[in-house]
Amino acid sequence: MHYDLPATTDNFSCLSNVGKRRDWFPGGEVVPRWKLVTGGEGEFSGWVYIESVERVVVEYGTGSGPLSQPVALSWAPRYLGGAEMEFKCPECHSPRRRLYLVEDVLACRKCAKLYHRSQGDSVATRRARLAMSLAAELGVRAQPYGDPDPPQPEGMNLFTYNQLLLRYRTAQLDALAALAGDMAAHLESREPASLL
Repeated sequence: MHYDLPATTDNFSCLSNVGKRRDWFPGGEVVPRWKLVTGGEGEFSGWVYIESVERVVVEYGTGSGPLSQPVALSWAPRYLGGAEMEFKCPECHSPRRRLYLVEDVLACRKCAKLYHRSQGDSVATRRARLAMSLAAELGVRAQPYGDPDPPQPEGMNLFTYNQLLLRYRTAQLDALAALAGDMAAHLESREPASLL
């Protein structure tokens, strides 16, 4: 597939199962009818015809006109009872919580060959982001490695504070190690080739 935009999930409309079970099957009954699905930014907007508990038909507009695509449903049991509705990907038939509208076809992320934005980040960047989010939980901005530990936030249990602090320092070390590994690989690639 060729995309005009980067092939990340946030650049394509998504039909999500969030809140659909109660909306589409109130009280567990099946009443064949049309439902308008209006999504926000990055969300799918179109019509869905609820045929049965096993199948819906999704209609959406594209640059080439309106299209209709049947989508099978599956139901996964929940831990505390009940069932969660999932879409079966029209391409691979696997149960999925989200289907993406890519090149006028609904498909799961794997079939559409999409990736999450963070998957393109380096390991060092992901580790640094984790350290920053843990620092925010501790109520401080991320600090350079070697600075004194941030103070225990008011109202935070000492055990929780120590756990967060350990995770924060580990994330900092992981980010530094990943950065050092990236730097070593970069320096190796810049070494002059042997003349032999």
